[in-house]
Amino acid sequence: AGDPTGDRIRDGASGADEWTGYIPFEDLPWQYDPPSGFIVTANNAAVDGTYPYFVADDWDPGYRAQRITDLLAAAPEGSLTPADFRDMQVDTYVLRADAIVPAIVAEAAPATEDGRLLLDRIRTWDRPCGVDSTGCAAYIATEFTLTRAIFEDELGPLAKDYVGSTSSWQGLIAQLNDLSSPWWDDTSTEGTVRARDVMSAVLDRTAADLRATVGGPARWTWGRIHTVNFKEQNLGSSGIGPLEWYFNSGARQVQGADGAVFNNYYQTWRAFPDPSDPDFVPDGLDTVFRVSNGPSYRLSIDMSAIDGARIVITTGQSGNPFDRHYGDLIDDWATGGTVPLPFSWDAIEASAASELTLTP
Repeated sequence: AGDPTGDRIRDGASGADEWTGYIPFEDLPWQYDPPSGFIVTANNAAVDGTYPYFVADDWDPGYRAQRITDLLAAAPEGSLTPADFRDMQVDTYVLRADAIVPAIVAEAAPATEDGRLLLDRIRTWDRPCGVDSTGCAAYIATEFTLTRAIFEDELGPLAKDYVGSTSSWQGLIAQLNDLSSPWWDDTSTEGTVRARDVMSAVLDRTAADLRATVGGPARWTWGRIHTVNFKEQNLGSSGIGPLEWYFNSGARQVQGADGAVFNNYYQTWRAFPDPSDPDFVPDGLDTVFRVSNGPSYRLSIDMSAIDGARIVITTGQSGNPFDRHYGDLIDDWATGGTVPLPFSWDAIEASAASELTLTP
């Protein structure tokens, strides 16, 4: 009853939009010992359109879950080890590109040498997003710029909330499957604009932007435009250079991408002007893909040998900036490394580096 989604402000006084009742327990989404032998969850939809109750509607499109499923299904039965699962956790394959790259390659004809180089890097890219990947940098930058070119003229100020979102990936795929769609037209100009011309111009413009902000093509690697900086929220955000240098991690190149199993988010809205703040300077392609959110920790456990568990968290075990464990896990987190996480008392004692006694 009432507002089924709760995603908009409602009149809280009338009672007309109250959530009432519960989903019956026996109808809640569940899986138990499925025939596949595994359960995958990666923010993908837990139910389909036939499910009679509302549980959520802000699902991931499912590329991460599909990639994990593909990796699990490809492994011979009984062959997977905890190390294999750790490798899956840091898999950087961008699956949605399989539906996007062929259409761009088939249609685009850039006019500039840099644009043609960018297209060639997209054409030969094998989909992972490691820090040294020029193909990933070319693809992600072009995907964002192309999505913006298609939708911004119609959406106006709303574009900053849509372009770069997971739903905009699906919108881009839909347009690439319909090259006669009116979305390809530029509403700010007269006449009809062909999809081929839009893609070609986007590649030329993206390459020019990368050259202007990052430097020559040898520098167009994913790690140069995809960095993470863990910032302390008080003194680390003070605006005082020496303090920020000390309390923050500093920028590090990091693998992964939005939509990969190694999932990192970036605030693409920062590439757009802010109508409410005329002093706001939009990000360029050199900064818009800086990581704003990512996995807070990774954990792998074989329940038959729990002392072999391994873990990594984003920064370090200590919240004390003067402690050596304040940021000593950042490099492991960024590169896919882990540290042991013993469970049994004997294993804990054997691995202890120091002991803290709290006496009342």
